[in-house]
Amino acid sequence: MISGGNGLPYNYGYNVGYQMMRSYLDLHPDFTPQEWTALGAREIYEEGKYNEHYQ
Repeated sequence: MISGGNGLPYNYGYNVGYQMMRSYLDLHPDFTPQEWTALGAREIYEEGKYNEHYQ
């Protein structure tokens, strides 16, 4: 998925991951890189409210 394929454009996965992280950091601007790099993917996805961009 990172490199595309199956009808997805090249770097699709990278772009979606970037957007998820951007959404999370917009809601948590005071987090340091040390704090947010220690987070799990589920926490970033759920607390970043990324899914709400598509509702």
